[in-house]
Amino acid sequence: MHIEVVGADLRPSRQDLLSRAFALRHHVFVEDRGWTFLRRPDGLDIDTHDAGATTHFLALDGDSVIGHVRLVPGGYLAVARADPERIRDAAGDTKIAGLSRFCVAPEVRSPLKDAVITHLFTAALEHAIEQGTGALLFDTDPSIVFILRALGFSIKNVGEPAPIAGRMMQPIVLKLDASALSGILLKVAIWTRGVKNVLP
Repeated sequence: MHIEVVGADLRPSRQDLLSRAFALRHHVFVEDRGWTFLRRPDGLDIDTHDAGATTHFLALDGDSVIGHVRLVPGGYLAVARADPERIRDAAGDTKIAGLSRFCVAPEVRSPLKDAVITHLFTAALEHAIEQGTGALLFDTDPSIVFILRALGFSIKNVGEPAPIAGRMMQPIVLKLDASALSGILLKVAIWTRGVKNVLP
């Protein structure tokens, strides 16, 4: 298993891989989680945020795309609404990105699943810091917020939770601290041993 990083410059030459990632996303979010507003006849979860300066991270096992997450410049919220003033208070004067569509293929089992989660999450955070990003704005399940806080991330709620397909999505800002990241990611690796959920 390895992680393929696909930025805007590589997107034209990676369309086949991205199409497989979009099919995986459709399967996970539409078929499994019931996010019917994403349903498309072609079975691909694609939106306007997949273009532009968005960076995609694909977990590959041979030719198979078994995991995906993307970093969206400016932040990303799937369903929740955030208060701009609370975002400014939480993020400060820093570059913001959004972590979204984090998923792992349902057929992948541990220990490979643990490795996919760890490596995708690590790659996305390290890339964000390399690009000068200081905070992530996204919405996720409150149980994931609890886990991220337990791992040592600085998290602030920036709006009210919103329901989607029987679960709530909490809008948060996660501050990125390069000096603390290595220790936190070590905890992430430990946490993913046996974890059953994936991030948003």
